[in-house]
Amino acid sequence: MNSKERTKRAIEFTNPDCIPCYYGEKDSDVASIPYCWRPIAKTAETSTTEWGFVIRSNVKGISGYHVDYSPLTDWNDYPKYPFPDVREAQKVIQDTYDNLIKTNPDYFKDKYILGHETGGPYLFMGMIRGQENFFMDLLVEKEKIGDLFDRVAGYFVGLFRKWKELGADGVLCHEDWGSSHGLIMSPASFREIFIPRYRRMKKAANDMGMHFGIQVTGDAYEVLPDLIDMKLDFLFYPELNVVGIKKAADVVRGKLCLWTAADWKSSLVLETPENVKKEIKEIIDHLSTAKGGLGFWLISPCDCKPANYQAQLEAFRQWRNVRR
Repeated sequence: MNSKERTKRAIEFTNPDCIPCYYGEKDSDVASIPYCWRPIAKTAETSTTEWGFVIRSNVKGISGYHVDYSPLTDWNDYPKYPFPDVREAQKVIQDTYDNLIKTNPDYFKDKYILGHETGGPYLFMGMIRGQENFFMDLLVEKEKIGDLFDRVAGYFVGLFRKWKELGADGVLCHEDWGSSHGLIMSPASFREIFIPRYRRMKKAANDMGMHFGIQVTGDAYEVLPDLIDMKLDFLFYPELNVVGIKKAADVVRGKLCLWTAADWKSSLVLETPENVKKEIKEIIDHLSTAKGGLGFWLISPCDCKPANYQAQLEAFRQWRNVRR
């Protein structure tokens, strides 16, 4: 069983030979074709994106992207808002693919190929509208924010087509729905506005013969049953400790393929290597099944202790054949 087969079987619960892994090592089961937004202009600190929002990364004390400017704070400007041309993004994806092949002709051989977008419609809409406006939209401008979601999702489907052309087996978009104490928006808003559109994105990917996955951070416990109900193919969830490994497993085990690792905001930063290994074993004990449903995504956040990253890698290699 090669890496592609193993990963597909884990996602589809059809008896993989072991737990697959996605990380930056030669024995990774997943090879990704990443894409973020296309930068239009750059300074030493900021980047103006194809969507019009301006971001600063690596801001001291701030994790992720800091938005300096949102281009659509007034809905009166919506009719003339310039949506990006997905064909330009497709060219960047093609260049990324070509460079990966040029560097290593066997980069994708026998691997599960993942089209990986490092943002998602939720994140993009917040950056386009500005966070306060966006959250108000969920209450008082549902039709307009739904239309914006549809148009952003349409752009993503255009990315899906390019990734499929390049041989992708699955696509992934990154979202940040959760805080440390629950969803950022109400579960009702999520179910009314978000779920139907994620269903359509999933259908578009599935119709092309690819899996559809979402990466989330924070406490998304309240909507895990909704993700199962919509038959999401896989969920990347690197912050299990905010929910609790056993609590999450009680909901998703055997029903939704979860890709995870030692918690990237607590364990990898604060714990000892020994405790990181114990956490990996706990994840396997609670989430793995003989049929599949678990993958390891061994990320290394910027403030991760190197010894902790090495510990989770060693734990994965030691226990990847251990399943319940």
